[in-house]
Amino acid sequence: MNNLRELLLTFTAGNKNIKSFCDDFYRLHDLGEDQTEYSEEFSEQLDSLSELTGRFSDVEEDLAKYPSVYISERELVEKINKVKDFLNLEEG
Repeated sequence: MNNLRELLLTFTAGNKNIKSFCDDFYRLHDLGEDQTEYSEEFSEQLDSLSELTGRFSDVEEDLAKYPSVYISERELVEKINKVKDFLNLEEG
């Protein structure tokens, strides 16, 4: 995985699980391994997604006890799809 665009497309095609997505997103975005220049608007979408990937939990107890801290896989996938749709609009 070389860039965030590729990561988004791979995940939404069903070729990556959510934990791997979060790990790769952290490496590419948060650690700055993806040196691609993105538009300001898309960069804002990625920053928003970064916050959510850091809050993902698949532990039901975490989600129940701390709903304002952790987010579920469903919520994260919804955001990933929105970011991918935004990318498609930019490229279209």
